[in-house]
Amino acid sequence: MKKDAKSKKKRIQAAEFFEFPPDVVLHGVNLHIFENAGCVIESYTDILSYTQERIRVQTKIGGICLEGEGFSLEVLTADSISVTGRISKIIYEDFA
Repeated sequence: MKKDAKSKKKRIQAAEFFEFPPDVVLHGVNLHIFENAGCVIESYTDILSYTQERIRVQTKIGGICLEGEGFSLEVLTADSISVTGRISKIIYEDFA
């Protein structure tokens, strides 16, 4: 476990030194929110559930749950989805 923490710390330091965005070095998930009217989730691995009021998405680092109303889901690429609708809550879930 300590090795993973050290490796992550080194990647963060490299990102800062070379002025790379952290998501590039850490292989993270990007969540682009457009006020409360929708969002784009990049680097998702699975859609766990989908209704017009709730969407749960699995990512490499955990889960993202969106709650709101009038959701519509569109797959943009193999690892990127677009959600439209009124977002009232974003919940980060730890699946570990």
